[in-house]
Amino acid sequence: MKKVRLIIRLYTEGVSKNTISEKSGCSHNTVKKYIRQYIALEMPFEELDFNKG
Repeated sequence: MKKVRLIIRLYTEGVSKNTISEKSGCSHNTVKKYIRQYIALEMPFEELDFNKG
């Protein structure tokens, strides 16, 4: 879950997907997948609850 939180936080800070991929150690496609899911939620980063299962 730490990687997902990192990906979304960096995305909301305006970091490019390629850089996010490098910093998180995830593939570019994985980064795109999590960003798409985040955008679909239409919820600010601060309101996300990463502790729910």
